[in-house]
Amino acid sequence: MWPVLVIAQSTDLAQNLSACKNGWASCDRSKLTRTESDAVAVASHQREVSKCRDNFSSCDRSKLTG
Repeated sequence: MWPVLVIAQSTDLAQNLSACKNGWASCDRSKLTRTESDAVAVASHQREVSKCRDNFSSCDRSKLTG
């Protein structure tokens, strides 16, 4: 039974990471490792760059610095 719990937990963590990388509301950043948190920050920045490059009204240029 323990392997099933480990697999389920791993799946939940992978789904959470995916949600965070996609900017979804279901993301729980408290469950991310430091490396995952850094990857989420990069993904968020890349999404913002795309929105601004494509002139979407949701572009927030203040998120492009730093």
